[in-house]
Amino acid sequence: MKNAVKTISVVMVLLMCILCFAGCGNDSSNDSSNDGDSGKQITTSSQAISKVKNYMSGTSFSLEQRIAGKLGFNNFYDPQYGTSSATQNSDGSWHVTIKGSMSGYVDEYHDDLETYKFEVSATVSESGSVSISVRKAY
Repeated sequence: MKNAVKTISVVMVLLMCILCFAGCGNDSSNDSSNDGDSGKQITTSSQAISKVKNYMSGTSFSLEQRIAGKLGFNNFYDPQYGTSSATQNSDGSWHVTIKGSMSGYVDEYHDDLETYKFEVSATVSESGSVSISVRKAY
C-alpha cells in the first residue's frame, strides 16, 4: 500500500511538471495581455516601448523569459537591448520593434555560454494591451 501511494505521488509530481512546462513552452507565439495599467492610455512611442520591455515583469511569462525560451537558454543573463522603435498605427495602436542580444547557457552544466541576437515585434493598443512575438535574429 505504501508503494502504491509513493508511485501515485511521483506520477502526480511528474504530471504537474509536464503541465507547467507545456503551459509556458511556446515563447515565440503571440500572446495578448493587459498587465494592470488598463487606465493609462499609451500616447507616446517611449510609453509603448516601455510597456513591451516591462511586459509581465516578475512573472514566468515576462519578456526576458520569452526571449530566453525562444533562444533555447536554460539559464540566462538580462537582455542587452539595442535599437527600439515604435510607430503609431491609424487605429491608435503602436507597432514596437526591439532588437538586442542575450547571453546564457544552453546546457544544464553551465559550460556552454552562448550569445544570440533577438528581435521582438509587438503591438500595443491605446489602452495598454500587448501582443508579442519573439524570434531569433541572425
